[in-house]
Amino acid sequence: NCRKFNKFLVNKFLISITCLVVISCSTRENKNSLTKLKLAGPVEKVTEKFYGATEKFGEPEKTYFESMREYEFDKNGNLIKLSRYDRFEKLEYREISQFDSRQRQIELSHYNSYGDLEYKNIFLYSENGDTVDTRTYDSFGKLTDRRVEVFSDESLTIEKIIYVEDKIYRKY
Repeated sequence: NCRKFNKFLVNKFLISITCLVVISCSTRENKNSLTKLKLAGPVEKVTEKFYGATEKFGEPEKTYFESMREYEFDKNGNLIKLSRYDRFEKLEYREISQFDSRQRQIELSHYNSYGDLEYKNIFLYSENGDTVDTRTYDSFGKLTDRRVEVFSDESLTIEKIIYVEDKIYRKY
């Protein structure tokens, strides 16, 4: 049970980190990937290793290597490359991001372990920096998903529309 719980915690942590890194909502506070990850200074690369754990004598003990992530940042502190490796340290996927002159993420490309593009996200912004349109394209360049947000003057989301293959999937 302890092993299942630890795996659950690791998965929750991975999902949380991914959300922090990938989702870019507003740049008015001039936050970059490093500040979102609570890292300071000129960081070029971070390697994060995940291990299974058990409890021995009331203390957690590392048991086996599960996976690894490598984060690479540009000179402005933006995450430009994320690589995930499996327990055999074989590449599972890589994500490469591009940023505009205002340090806003404008593109995220997701590649499989063979280096083939699986999907690409394009991010469009309003004049005040809110992400208003996120478009996902498959490896053939076909639009598969689109998320549009409408904001109030105070940058609060007042409407969100999700399209799947040009049909409204959810509106709230």
